[in-house]
Amino acid sequence: LKPVDVERLENALQLVIEDEAEEVEVRGRALESVGAWSERWVTAAIEQAFEGADRRLRISAAHAMGRSCDPAWLPRLFDELENDDAEMRFEAVGAIGLIADESAIAHLIPLLHDEDAEVQATAVAALGEIGGDAAKEALEDLVAAGNPVLRELALDALSEVEFAEDPLSFSVRGEDTDATNGTS
Repeated sequence: LKPVDVERLENALQLVIEDEAEEVEVRGRALESVGAWSERWVTAAIEQAFEGADRRLRISAAHAMGRSCDPAWLPRLFDELENDDAEMRFEAVGAIGLIADESAIAHLIPLLHDEDAEVQATAVAALGEIGGDAAKEALEDLVAAGNPVLRELALDALSEVEFAEDPLSFSVRGEDTDATNGTS
């Protein structure tokens, strides 16, 4: 996009987010879409939505926090991991995975046993995104635990971790292949 078009887009999205007469769902989606922008007004909009009373906007703010990839949001997201609302836990876990800070691993491990299957699955994926020894260990424990659905998700997440550790090689379930020389 041309700079002038980016500016027009930014202005339009900001107006939508700030327009309280606009549908909440539209405002929330606009907020989610600008989450990755490192503009002061975006941070302020995320903050305002997250501190507000509207459930839908709070959930969108959590999503936007993840898109920002800013670890400064982690303490707030950690608090939401205990929220009674499964959708908020789901968004908080997903956001934490996008931020991908190893300090989050200990907060995510209990969510592997959440009452909500989508929260569990997102916690598995988040651990795969974050990687590191502690995440790997938690995922390996999940593989050994026996739940076939979580086992499959954990195997996929372990593949993500292994790829991040060594992107020039990859593993296809049970078959190791070195991409640099094609050997198994």
